[in-house]
Amino acid sequence: MSNLDWVLRSLLPDPEAFSNASWARQLEEFEGRAILFAGIRLPTGYFGARVIIPEETEAADGTLYPAAEYILYEERLPPVHQEHIKTHELAHMALGHSTLVASSDELTKILTDQELTRRFPSLCCRASSPSRSPASYLVVDGEAERLTRIIYQRVLLARQQQRVRRHSSHQDLDRELRRLGLD
Repeated sequence: MSNLDWVLRSLLPDPEAFSNASWARQLEEFEGRAILFAGIRLPTGYFGARVIIPEETEAADGTLYPAAEYILYEERLPPVHQEHIKTHELAHMALGHSTLVASSDELTKILTDQELTRRFPSLCCRASSPSRSPASYLVVDGEAERLTRIIYQRVLLARQQQRVRRHSSHQDLDRELRRLGLD
């Protein structure tokens, strides 16, 4: 069984009640660490990333960062695109893909640095480094995107089925017949 198949069987959120927040809570239980979302300005061409802070630490500026996995997303995008990015980054997590482990000071720099990809090239999976080939990025990112699309397909199907159950044509016909006094 592939990793994707295992995630689909074991870690896929309930499609009828799906939200990124609910899936994050489910993954928090599985991973044993908090998941926090942060909208920031990312460099052009970058839409999302993940950073792990392995233990609660205080940054040099006094900001306290809990031990958590931070999902960063581009704050200037439309909300629907932000939600897609969050789902995609959660998919990377569910699939066990590696990401940057940083200190609280490094996270502070990541959250405020517009030269993000130059200073932290391993943060964004499309960044090239001697240890990461472009082909491996495409495989990993493609797998996360496939899972994201499967989730959205299941969510859409579940929501369509909910609407049909709530508004069957028989119910509409019965209501119209009653309105016309023909029941």
